[in-house]
Amino acid sequence: MSESAATEIGSAQANIRDRQGRLLTDRELPLPALLWRELGVPAALAFVARDRRGRWLAVCPSPAGATKHPLPGDAWGEVALAVPLIAELDPDREALLVWGGQHRAVDDRAGDLEVFLAPRAICDGLVGGVGPLWRGFDGGDQAWRAIDSFIAELRARASSRDGSPPDCDSEPG
Repeated sequence: MSESAATEIGSAQANIRDRQGRLLTDRELPLPALLWRELGVPAALAFVARDRRGRWLAVCPSPAGATKHPLPGDAWGEVALAVPLIAELDPDREALLVWGGQHRAVDDRAGDLEVFLAPRAICDGLVGGVGPLWRGFDGGDQAWRAIDSFIAELRARASSRDGSPPDCDSEPG
């Protein structure tokens, strides 16, 4: 792992541990893969945030750094109805982190995706830190090990949307 990537991912994980902002998840209502596919985002790891113009974008890691995908308003509206956590998001400071687990691309094999409401700085740190680790088309083992570790930490620290404490044994159904 490059020193800069390790530092950036480590900093993002430290922010998770230090609870710099809200960390929420909704274990009862994951994001259906079908809705995510309708947004046209090719990756099973991204965060969704609003840009300065008020448009919603999905930001994914890639070898070239953060890759931005504008989201179609009608499809994003359907996602927002299916994932109540989105209504709680402060679009100026928070993002919706989407994680598809073992499915690195969202295709017909992918199940529901986990969603986390997280501070934008944590999401930026993940995507920025993974970029230098990324190898080839799918990222490579080193990048995915770093991502898996990051998500495990996030899952362990995130409170449920209903106010219940973190439960690292819980995964979406």
